[in-house]
Amino acid sequence: MSEYLSDEEVFSNTPTSKGGYLSDEEVFGKGQPAVPDPAATLMSTPGRTGMDVVKDTAISAGRGVIQAAQAGVGLANLATKGLAGRAYDASGPDLSGYDDSLKDMYSPAQQEANRYVEEAEGFGGKVGAYLEKPSTIAHGIVETIPSVLAGGAAGFGLRTAAKKLAPVLTKKVSDQTLGMLGGAAGEGMVGAGGMVVVQYSLLQAVKSTDALYHARTRYL
Repeated sequence: MSEYLSDEEVFSNTPTSKGGYLSDEEVFGKGQPAVPDPAATLMSTPGRTGMDVVKDTAISAGRGVIQAAQAGVGLANLATKGLAGRAYDASGPDLSGYDDSLKDMYSPAQQEANRYVEEAEGFGGKVGAYLEKPSTIAHGIVETIPSVLAGGAAGFGLRTAAKKLAPVLTKKVSDQTLGMLGGAAGEGMVGAGGMVVVQYSLLQAVKSTDALYHARTRYL
């Protein structure tokens, strides 16, 4: 007489009395679809070809150039107390719009990875999302390269200007130290320009919302 398995052996994660674990086919019969893993289903992304990788990398580099240009606009805005920003808004290209357009040009797989990281909550969630989608880390590095180069160029300019404007002081400092100080100052300038752009964009959004609110409630 054959021995039947108990419900506990069939549906639990413990080994059966015959040893080992039951496969989906043994539980549900031959020809039945395997039970999908919910975690694997949620984490799955469309395939990515070699051309997709090349295209996505070029897009990230383009976005990095746009971000470096925005940082330059931010520095000019800071130096002119907002005049440069208003003049740029009136006649300059829409860099934010170009950046948004480039985001939509990523491959489906990269867009899914970016969306997964953006939707992660909390510090731990973000770190875990980046580790699960390492392509987002690589593209983040590619995006920073233009800004790093711009910061290096600004630092070189500052070092050169310092040598010409204050030769007595700079003679007392080694070229290596001047290079480090100039590089740090250049990176700080680019970072400050980027922060100005973010704050300016937020301010414009608040002003737009506030104007819309007053326009809608004027006759209430």
